[in-house]
Amino acid sequence: MKKSFRAALLASALTFAASPVLAQSATSVTLNGTTFTNQGLQGAGRLSASLRDKFGETFGSMSAMQIDLHSWRRNADGSYAGTLYALPDRGYNVANTTNYIPRYNVLSLTFTPYTGTAAAPQTQIGLTLRDTVQFTDDKGTPFSGLDPASAGTGLTYRPAAGGLPNLPLTGTGRLALDPEGFVRAPDGTIWVSDEYGPYIYRFTADGKLLSAIAPPASLLPQRNGALNFGAAESTPTNPTRGRQNNQGLEGLSLSPDGKTLWVALQSAAIQDLNASSTNTSRRNTRLLSYDISNSAAPVLKSEFVIQLPMFNNNGNPTGALNRVAAQSELLALNNTQFLLLSRDGNGYGSGATPNSSPTSFYRRIDLIDVTGATNIAGTAYDTGTSIAPNGVLVAAITPVQFASFVDMNDAAQLTKFGLVNGATNNVNCRTQCLSEKWEALALVPALDAAKLDDFFLFVGNDNDFVTQNGFQVGQAYRDASGVENDTMLLAYRLTLPTYVDPMATESQALTGAAIGQALGESALAANAAASADLTGRTQAIRAGLANRAEGSFELAAGGNWGALARDDQDGERLSKPESWSAGIAGDYAVSGTVRIGLALNYADTDGKFGNLGGAKVTAWGVGPYATLSLPGGVYADASYRYTDLKVEDIRRNTFAYNLTANGETKGKGHHVGVEFGSVATAGSLRYGPIVSFHYDRVELDAWNETSALHLNLDHADLAEQQLLFNVGGQVSTQIDMGNGRMAVPELRLGYQEDLIKDEGQTYTTILSNRRTSALARNTTILPDPQGDGFRAGLGLSLSVADNAGLYLSGDTLFVEDDKPDYTVGAGLRVGF
Repeated sequence: MKKSFRAALLASALTFAASPVLAQSATSVTLNGTTFTNQGLQGAGRLSASLRDKFGETFGSMSAMQIDLHSWRRNADGSYAGTLYALPDRGYNVANTTNYIPRYNVLSLTFTPYTGTAAAPQTQIGLTLRDTVQFTDDKGTPFSGLDPASAGTGLTYRPAAGGLPNLPLTGTGRLALDPEGFVRAPDGTIWVSDEYGPYIYRFTADGKLLSAIAPPASLLPQRNGALNFGAAESTPTNPTRGRQNNQGLEGLSLSPDGKTLWVALQSAAIQDLNASSTNTSRRNTRLLSYDISNSAAPVLKSEFVIQLPMFNNNGNPTGALNRVAAQSELLALNNTQFLLLSRDGNGYGSGATPNSSPTSFYRRIDLIDVTGATNIAGTAYDTGTSIAPNGVLVAAITPVQFASFVDMNDAAQLTKFGLVNGATNNVNCRTQCLSEKWEALALVPALDAAKLDDFFLFVGNDNDFVTQNGFQVGQAYRDASGVENDTMLLAYRLTLPTYVDPMATESQALTGAAIGQALGESALAANAAASADLTGRTQAIRAGLANRAEGSFELAAGGNWGALARDDQDGERLSKPESWSAGIAGDYAVSGTVRIGLALNYADTDGKFGNLGGAKVTAWGVGPYATLSLPGGVYADASYRYTDLKVEDIRRNTFAYNLTANGETKGKGHHVGVEFGSVATAGSLRYGPIVSFHYDRVELDAWNETSALHLNLDHADLAEQQLLFNVGGQVSTQIDMGNGRMAVPELRLGYQEDLIKDEGQTYTTILSNRRTSALARNTTILPDPQGDGFRAGLGLSLSVADNAGLYLSGDTLFVEDDKPDYTVGAGLRVGF
């Protein structure tokens, strides 16, 4: 920071200290039935115009910007921090364009909102440059900010090839780019709109060109019936069809769900205005949307007409509207509503001296809504037919809805931070006069639990690289105006009831269904644990350690512990539940071959979901069981259990803003188990086949999250089920321990398969504070719980008294392509 700049700021601060107390007021506007409120300007900050980027060249301000919402945090002291991506345009070019390499910058941003009433210095927003990334074409050659030119070939473009369309070309052979819009997608790739094309380019995070979207033919510049991207060296200077010079794709935004790219032409195409009165007739511009679900093959899906705002260029608030305010940025609030930044060309930097600033008559962030507007995509209007002959919109086209919202020229708001709109002979104009070009918008949540609809709107300027200490393309420069046009940010607090935070939809898509899946699997584990065969019940009967006599009665008690030790490599399962259970049962011998009983079980499951979160599931199970023993060693077991489920301490890591969502729910479960087998004997050896079916179903009630502010979700009812089929064999032997005591070790081997491949089950979540929005609902198909694999089990039955038997068991399921599950248990039977 230069000494003179620090001195100017100090002088401004002293002026602020002597300023009167100001009132903070809110203004509201209604669009399509919704009221939006501007809570006022709450911060300002700046960087020196002479700042240089990582490559030692003049920083160049912001034609577009985006705050990385993944990095956005609210600190304990009420301040905020995050990462800002800033896009300068084609370089310093007051006289001519230069061979500047287009790029984007990465900055650290801090923000401490100011809500006081006394005047304050412009120190609420702090910016620190961290990195600079240059853009290169598909071959790795840097782009250039030079105006497209023929280079003696007669063409101002590189012919289409390799999946890329005709691209603007400079006379030096490099692709031309005047970047104006910037979107960093969730996958890390970057979309950039430009004025030369007008095209939308897609780059890797390190700046290499991946693809390009060409607009409809009606927007491509033509001269003499041929495609021509040039300007200064072309004849006629302005195209005869398509975008006007320097009026390309100025606004670019991604829908909150990340599926639609929206882009707007800065003002009307040349065929849609009166060429003899451009400034008064360029009102009808175009808003286009592209489906980028498949980013490699975007599809134009809609095109609407925006009628840009008009103003009186003589400063008469009641005078005739005689100028059109071109738009400079677009920001999607949802799939139908947008913020639109439009302005005239007045302000600091457009004056004749560094001490003057022409008064701006229109500099606003307005609201538009495409609901009810005519979609002209794919019609004759895309091939050259005018939507507005001589600037008058054809009657068949309904434009988007419009409402004026944030007036950046509001004197009361500007005065609060020592700013003015327009000034003459002001020696502090650098720090007090609002600059000419404001072209960048970014929204972040206030993260205020009392005001979930409040967001901060950051607005950035484009300083055109104007400085007295510049350096670019290998040489120093100084602007002839004597102006030091600093990079500046303003921050407004807005209430936006229909804005859907992209991080909310991203978090919902990534974690909403995943938490439902993990809860369902944990509930299944709890249900199975609460329905586990009471060790020492039927096993002891088959081992010959239980009384088979008709009329005998026995009690059994036991417990189990199990862990489903899945890993996350396949991304199919996040839950790793650990369960323990305990229960008691009593059974009665109806005859020498049939025993019936009733069991009561309790299970506690710790649902571990890795970094996603977790939950606690408890279950009480009750139900009958029966065992049938037939001559020849044939047997059959059957059991049913009804379970009451309670799910508490649900924790969902939203992976956004350090927020964790919490909740609880309840439900019920059912278990049916059937096993058939045959036990043959050969001396002390017992062996035979086993076939079993185990059906578990859980039903969890709908539930709502808390604690995650506007990221809370409403979860739908969930039903999860499994039907496990096991086929295998068992082998055991009786070991005489003396005194009438026996030990029976047992080995079981088999294969298990889940017979219900429930791949079509859906799970729905809704953003709690945006229930009515089309973007609030997310429905996902859940993967089937894993259950196929080879099973091995060991058991040991011991007769510990004349009327008592102890059973120990261990079981392992070797799940296909995953880590194994483990279960161990112990039980005791006592006969009467």
